[in-house]
Amino acid sequence: MPNPEKGTWDHAHAWIDEQVLVNDSVYLYYGGYARGHKVNRLEERQIGLAIMKRDRYVGHQAFQEVGTITTPLLILKANSMTVNADAKEGWVRVQICNDSGRPLPGFAFEDCIPISEDGLDLPVRWAQPLEQLKETPVRLEFQLKNSTLYAFSTE
Repeated sequence: MPNPEKGTWDHAHAWIDEQVLVNDSVYLYYGGYARGHKVNRLEERQIGLAIMKRDRYVGHQAFQEVGTITTPLLILKANSMTVNADAKEGWVRVQICNDSGRPLPGFAFEDCIPISEDGLDLPVRWAQPLEQLKETPVRLEFQLKNSTLYAFSTE
């Protein structure tokens, strides 16, 4: 988005031109104009850099009120799960349910160790090992408070 502050070099028009992965960050190189698209383009076009953490283009955010996200039915073929989340001001928990929506024993919200940090590959842990659910149709439910969930991954 263009810079909302009038008089800045990227106020009237801005666009991302290139994305480069650098360790756990994405460098977004962008161009901009102060007064409009291609107004004095040879002198006023400039290049900027925005940096964000990897895979954080879109996130689900919850504040003081607890929020829940439920996946469609899926088949887990994994031994472990991680989340990409910023939960340093709150927490994220994951519950695994059967196809009717009931939590599986050992995988309810109460069985999940709350995640309360900011990271790209934060491990999710329950009272039971995840590998026991291989090839089982399940739904994942994510519960968030004062946090943002960007992605989850299984291995």
